Amino acid sequence: MTAPSLQAPAPPNAPGRRKEHTALHRLAAALFGGYAFTWGFTTLGVTGLVALGIDFHEAETALLLLAFLVFLPLFLWAFAAPSLARVWALLGGGAVLMSAAALGLQQVLLG
Repeated sequence: MTAPSLQAPAPPNAPGRRKEHTALHRLAAALFGGYAFTWGFTTLGVTGLVALGIDFHEAETALLLLAFLVFLPLFLWAFAAPSLARVWALLGGGAVLMSAAALGLQQVLLG
């Protein structure tokens, strides 16, 4: 009969725990980053179409239908991409840039 070995619990930064955190970070990037990117895409698209003379409600409907086709690949890509930093940079950066461009275009249209 062998004596039971007493092993200390795994430290919080053990390799197995990193995988759990990475999955949570990827889920957050997929949901929040994908939503923000899609929102920026939609606002920029609606503003651009209105600037071209299309009725606001028609532009809104068209872009909200396209939003489903934009969000799904972004959501899936957030899990397939090799670099989590690249996912956050693209989704966050794209969201900020498109939202800023839409805001600027709205100011031009209203002013």
